[in-house]
Amino acid sequence: MVMVFLPANDVFRNRNRGDHRDLRAVVLMLTTFVSLLVPSQELSLSTVISALPLNSWSLQMRRVQETESLPTKTFVKSLAVPSLQLSMAEDRGINGVYIARDPKAIPAGFVRMCGKAGGFAPRPIWDELTNGITPWFESKDGCFVYFNCHDSRWWIDDSSGSPMYLAVPDESLLLPPTNGWVTLTGMKAGAPRMNFI
Repeated sequence: MVMVFLPANDVFRNRNRGDHRDLRAVVLMLTTFVSLLVPSQELSLSTVISALPLNSWSLQMRRVQETESLPTKTFVKSLAVPSLQLSMAEDRGINGVYIARDPKAIPAGFVRMCGKAGGFAPRPIWDELTNGITPWFESKDGCFVYFNCHDSRWWIDDSSGSPMYLAVPDESLLLPPTNGWVTLTGMKAGAPRMNFI
């Protein structure tokens, strides 16, 4: 298994200043994410860059590729996303093994919560909350862990879609942090411990 760690704050802070090394790191991270979803195919960096939506950032990244000769034959062949083991949570239903899921799939608990909240369509809300690249994780009971782009926090929701715990990302943009989980009231007591398995 290969794990890629990027300093979250530095990557996005420097992106706004036009630091091309960090832009290259973000695109390599995107290549890694895509390869996690389709491990049997070879993906080049230029393929990922050309698939980015047209916005000022992707256009800048394309200019960087043209001017700095980014490697276009960089391939990521087979990576595996580890599963998560949550334990020691006060709410025992949260404890268990969580398996990585396709970022485009929507957790059943999230769909249920959208229905309870007034019958909102879950697809546009899920697409707005997540980045479509970072995998989310699900337990056999339907609890799930996902990265919320709006508040830049990892969340653990129960099977009904109710939020239970949250954490600030550590040095990785690929996986949730193993430490720093708190309850919604900010208490560390009762929050789960997480390990990769």
